[in-house]
Amino acid sequence: MSGTTAADDDACAPAGDLPGVGVARVDAAGRLVAVDDVLSGWHGRTPCDQLGRRLAEAVPDLVGELADVVDDVLAGGPPREGVRVHRHGVAGPGWVASVHPWPLPDGGRGAQLAAMLLPAARRVDATTEPAEMLGAERRRFGALERLTLVARAGEVMSSSLEPEVALERLCDLVVPDLADHAFIDLVDQAGPRRAAIRHADGLQVSPHLERPVGALARYRPGHPVRAVLEDGEPLLVSEVSGDGTPIPPGEDTLFVTAMGVTTLMVLPIRVAGATLGTVALACSASRRRYDAEDLQLARSLVDRAATAVDNALRYAEQRATALELQRSLMPKQLPGVEALDVAWRYAPGTAGTEVGGDWVDVVELPGGRIAVVVGDVMGRGLRAAAVMGQLRAAVRALAVTDPPPADLLSRLDLIVDGLGDDQIVTCVYAVFDPARGKLTLANAGHLPPLLQLDGRVYPLDGSSGVPLGVGGVAFTEREAPMPAGAVLALYSDGLVERRDRHIDSAVNDLADRFQAATGTLEQRCTAVFAAAPETAAGGFGDDVALLLVSATREPEEIARRTWLPAEPESVSAARRFAVAALRGWELDDETLTETVRLVVSELVTNAVRYSRGRQVEVLLHRVPGSVLVEVGDGDTRPPRMRHASVDEEGGRGLALVQAVASGWGNRTTTDGKVVWCRLDVPVA
Repeated sequence: MSGTTAADDDACAPAGDLPGVGVARVDAAGRLVAVDDVLSGWHGRTPCDQLGRRLAEAVPDLVGELADVVDDVLAGGPPREGVRVHRHGVAGPGWVASVHPWPLPDGGRGAQLAAMLLPAARRVDATTEPAEMLGAERRRFGALERLTLVARAGEVMSSSLEPEVALERLCDLVVPDLADHAFIDLVDQAGPRRAAIRHADGLQVSPHLERPVGALARYRPGHPVRAVLEDGEPLLVSEVSGDGTPIPPGEDTLFVTAMGVTTLMVLPIRVAGATLGTVALACSASRRRYDAEDLQLARSLVDRAATAVDNALRYAEQRATALELQRSLMPKQLPGVEALDVAWRYAPGTAGTEVGGDWVDVVELPGGRIAVVVGDVMGRGLRAAAVMGQLRAAVRALAVTDPPPADLLSRLDLIVDGLGDDQIVTCVYAVFDPARGKLTLANAGHLPPLLQLDGRVYPLDGSSGVPLGVGGVAFTEREAPMPAGAVLALYSDGLVERRDRHIDSAVNDLADRFQAATGTLEQRCTAVFAAAPETAAGGFGDDVALLLVSATREPEEIARRTWLPAEPESVSAARRFAVAALRGWELDDETLTETVRLVVSELVTNAVRYSRGRQVEVLLHRVPGSVLVEVGDGDTRPPRMRHASVDEEGGRGLALVQAVASGWGNRTTTDGKVVWCRLDVPVA
């Protein structure tokens, strides 16, 4: 539409009824990304209603030349002062509006412009509109932009407790809206260290011109950053020139020259009177010159960022302390044990979450069996990690006496109850007996372990009890076969829990990942861990522990086992059985053979006496460097060593066993007990 004439102005309504000045910001596509109440109010809408519309759509009665003007400025044309377009509609016929679009620094985000629509007074053309009115409205638009930026800073800076994220978000705020370049240093014990760098899109900076992130920044005397660090006051250099640069000779001078820096600000990051670091802002390609208003805006942004950065640094320090405590309480590596292959993984939660109390462990029991454990202390933080350390030590101490898994959990339950504060812990304690190819486990409210057997993976349900700390509930046991090649998976809930999925479905998904994993046990452990959805998303929200154990030997390869009647004649039969077992292992050493005969005689004699009608079990277990002898009977009472007098004929059996064995002990079973001893194999 063509511009208006004087006759058109005569048809206008009185100037006193003119609407206010409307201000808008338009992106590269010509759509509104910011609009004030005045402009949106011309058509009875709110600013939110207008966002995403083209300017001509937001003010549909301004047509024709308006679209051409906007497109021309977006395409790189010069600012257009006082372009007059005819307006019809809500405010009445015959209105004349003056459009003032001018380009904004795009910072690599694509063309943008700001446009002000001013109503023209009656009989006054564009050349008679006061210049100060346009300047005031531009200043108002700039103030609105600054207020919007500061308000957004308070929101985005407080949404993360990770220092790196907080610094990146500060860079997002200032580049390109306020600067072409941003450099952030944080002070540590060695001095200021480069923590973040950001350049506007499209600006290529050679790496040798700047300090990389992590590098120690040693500023020379007189350097603006050093001055700000020393006195804690912001510094503004409105004009940076080759002759009058305030930066002493060095690598920063090379950057200023190479990039053509025009202006510079350095602001301290201060909290509670302490300077945590500095933010240096510079402009080059935009040819901008900073003034006092820019410095005030930058101070507002950095002040808001300082609190967020301080909170993030304090949280990171506390989290690092908790992680170090947790790592010190976790095993550095799990022990290698005979007949069992072990692989495990542990990962703390991602930054932004507190450490937890998950742990796994493998304990070699004195009687040739192996205990495997997984536990989870409810809650997070230092207390959860400390409780985890106490319980891991308690489990190891209790395991030395080799109680049944259910009994160990009952004793651990008392310990947890004694911790107070309504502490809740889940735990699985399982014992693998390689000589019998059997797994016995008890579960205190933990997720069910997974067992892969004969090519199929299934959860070991049916033994789960209440968590530790509830008290007053007996724990039960479950047995499962574990021949060579079988694999047991113990894991914490962080590996499977999903807010959007039922826990049973999540456990089944883990079983599928476990089933699909191939290769060595280490490779399978890595594959199961890596296939978790959280791993693909960048980390776990909770700490995670995973332990895989696999039986490597068949019982027949390492053990000989027989049952004998509870009769005196069985003593000699047991001796013959033991000698035959040694010969089968090619252990024909005379001293070892006689020692085994003596030990078997004493232990079987006692078993026959106290078997209570049950058959006597005799087992020899070959382990590296030793032979374990086990004799089981039907009496649950533990054996007691006596110190027989010279007049007594009996009571010396256990004393003899202790004298010839490198170790001995006993454990209770569901229907009796087992007494064992370890005999060292002489070195050839």
